[in-house]
Amino acid sequence: MKNTALAILAACVLVTGAWAASVPEKEYVKDSNTTFLCHFNSAEEVKALSGIIGGEAKFVPGKFGMGVQIEKSKDSLKFPSAGVFNESEGTIEMMVKSLVDLAEYKHPADSHPYLLHLFKNDNNWLGLFYNVHNRTIVANIASDKSGSKVSSYPQALATWKAGEWHHVACTWGKGSTNLYIDGKIVATQKYDAGIGVQPGNFTVGCTAWCSNPAKMVIDELRISNIMIDFNKAEDW
Repeated sequence: MKNTALAILAACVLVTGAWAASVPEKEYVKDSNTTFLCHFNSAEEVKALSGIIGGEAKFVPGKFGMGVQIEKSKDSLKFPSAGVFNESEGTIEMMVKSLVDLAEYKHPADSHPYLLHLFKNDNNWLGLFYNVHNRTIVANIASDKSGSKVSSYPQALATWKAGEWHHVACTWGKGSTNLYIDGKIVATQKYDAGIGVQPGNFTVGCTAWCSNPAKMVIDELRISNIMIDFNKAEDW
């Protein structure tokens, strides 16, 4: 049993560190299924999307052009959520570069760095974050549309080093939630509740209450109203 567990662990580590060449090689483009797209090239771009910049969030060189650096407590970006998230199915994707080795985080002293947070209440929310406790990237969705709370928690080990760029995506719909890292599916879970009651805005780079800063540079955030299969090259 111990050997089997070690083998699974090793496979997960390999999954999160491979296929970097599969990610897009230029800035994202908006298509008919895109409900939100921000390149984070400037404060003016964020404001044009009705975004609010909080704390000391700043624009630095990104994967393509510029990106936004969320490093300190209260650093944040907030955008209106109306019309952005399709409740029944969708995709969130972005490019991220950690400012520190993920292995440096220690549980329980360090908080979980958040990439994106959509939070209405404890029964209706979506969080994309790094779980310091078990060293995984997580896409957590909860909904009570059916009358009782149901949730999904696909996760995969991540051993990223400071300065590395990675593509992260999560999808929901058609009976499952899926997590992709660097263009390959790394975790999936049965789930058919979609997204429940939504708040007025969503937050990039920290939680809805501006805690748990990502300590990352975030670039090319794109949200779509369909599930994209990143194992298929034609979906890029």
